[in-house]
Amino acid sequence: MRPDNKQPLARRQNGADPYVWLEQREAPEVTTYLNAENAYTDAWLEPHKALEQSLFEEIRGRI
Repeated sequence: MRPDNKQPLARRQNGADPYVWLEQREAPEVTTYLNAENAYTDAWLEPHKALEQSLFEEIRGRI
């Protein structure tokens, strides 16, 4: 099979995209949803700030 004829690895059964509504960037519900997702991510990553800084310093020291 030629590389340009490969089938995608994953397909939706019904073709519906449950996240298509996120393409409406100016819609208030999109902004609300994204702010909630960002807050969740920030809260989840908060306990790892010291490790993040430590790894950053180590990587920067190797450049």
